[in-house]
Amino acid sequence: MDLFQDSLNEIEEIFEDLTNQIQSLEFTKNIHDEHEGYILKALSWIQSQQNLDGTWGLGSMIDIILALQATGIWTPNSKEWLTKVGNPGGVALSFGWLEESQKNGCWDNNLWDTAAIIQTACILGEHNRPMVGRGVEWLISRSKDNWGLDKRLGLHYISQSLMALVMADAPADIIKDCRGVLIQRVRASELDNFHTPYIWGQVLEALIVGGVNPADKLIQPISNYLKDYLTKVDVSIANFMHICASFKGLGISLGASNLDEPAMQITLGKMFHPTRIRDDGSWYRDITMTGWALVSMKNLKSVRKIESYPYQLYNMVEDSRGKVENYVTARLILKRSLLFNSIVFTLLAMISILAIYFNVYYGFSPLGNSNFLYLVIGLFISGTLYFGRKIFY
Repeated sequence: MDLFQDSLNEIEEIFEDLTNQIQSLEFTKNIHDEHEGYILKALSWIQSQQNLDGTWGLGSMIDIILALQATGIWTPNSKEWLTKVGNPGGVALSFGWLEESQKNGCWDNNLWDTAAIIQTACILGEHNRPMVGRGVEWLISRSKDNWGLDKRLGLHYISQSLMALVMADAPADIIKDCRGVLIQRVRASELDNFHTPYIWGQVLEALIVGGVNPADKLIQPISNYLKDYLTKVDVSIANFMHICASFKGLGISLGASNLDEPAMQITLGKMFHPTRIRDDGSWYRDITMTGWALVSMKNLKSVRKIESYPYQLYNMVEDSRGKVENYVTARLILKRSLLFNSIVFTLLAMISILAIYFNVYYGFSPLGNSNFLYLVIGLFISGTLYFGRKIFY
């Protein structure tokens, strides 16, 4: 059988196998989080990493915020747990640490952290704590510098501030002012490299939380930008926060239809790929990454399922791609081998022709008997034509 036809048949078999695997999914029920426990396993892992003082990791504020928000989003009634060393942990332990760490109504004089902690308290139903009231007052006072914009802080600072003010039920006029400043600055900004997907994801979320209609013309360019980003980007540690912020922003803007959006499906499949999520339920065995992943999937709470299709299809396609690449590599090696053989046959044929020349014009043959010589020449020429046809046709 012709080598090219062999190649076609082999590739056709690979993709026929892929098609059969995909079709088999029609008989596979959806994987529900309450059945499979992907989210709960990750949440259990991150809770187990809590330190004795209520912090996470090295005491980074972002780790505390993400771990507590994930708890409030996915298991709001679970306020206590055991750490990996068997010590009692929980929400109260962390809020005790946050109470002690608050200075002058804020945390580390950081607008993003303070706004995010206020949101965290609201998510967990801890909004009546005195520290939240002090934090809101400090946040309102930042209107004098347009919530950091006059100090050249990024749009994500005012975005977090707006969400915190809304969730803490701040005065309506303050919320309106903050939303107006953000909208004005967004209209004056461009979707460029300075404002990363990490920033635009938070901006999109804040606009929706702040009361902007998802169908508003202000929303669509941001939404399209993030969809395009999620569709094209490869998931890695370096861009994981960009992906999570984009996913979260799009999720809340799309509402209950978020899993019908291809960009969301593709991203979900990538995030649940075995190279990212570990057997212990974490992402990269990293507190920050796991926290971001759990919080970014907040929109799935209303859907309460993680489709099996995205990451299963991803695995199938990757496996088929690997088979094709391996086959193409093997065929390239064979092709080079045939080309070498063809060149050798051609050289031998030329030598044989020279032998004929000497036999005819000088009366002797370097190759001996002329009948044998003619046979060798015929074989060499036939071999050259045969292998040449296999290579070029």
